[in-house]
Amino acid sequence: MPRPTESLVWLPAALYGLAALLDYVDGTIARLTDHVTTLGARLDVEIDALGILIAPLLAVIYGQLPVWYLLAGAARYIFVAGKWHRRRTGKAIHDLPAGPASRILAGVQMAFLAVVLSPLLTPPEATSLGVAVLVPFLANFLRDWWHLTGRLPR
Repeated sequence: MPRPTESLVWLPAALYGLAALLDYVDGTIARLTDHVTTLGARLDVEIDALGILIAPLLAVIYGQLPVWYLLAGAARYIFVAGKWHRRRTGKAIHDLPAGPASRILAGVQMAFLAVVLSPLLTPPEATSLGVAVLVPFLANFLRDWWHLTGRLPR
């Protein structure tokens, strides 16, 4: 699938960027007004994960990012599958530490993906910047996995 041209070239970036911005505003308002619900928090995480799955896939199809960047989209689903496997096999599952790191890194990831879907960066620039964004994003999943499995104290 070729990248959109002319008047449509900004459409994927605008749609994804708008979705990410509205997600941020919604979450901020929910926290500030103390209207956070378990369902809302769960839906937020799952919708974010779906966006971080689809946006890199589109960026790879457009030739903006290399195939290995799909790890960003796969990370959440690998983590959830690992947690499901631990639960199914009776292994301990520890709580994750509270803190904004995951939310911040997801926000940075979404902002980066919105820019990558735009015509602002060339593929080499997107790849270089992508490494700087992907490494801490994946490292956070690894840290959370170590907490979940009890390898790191809470």
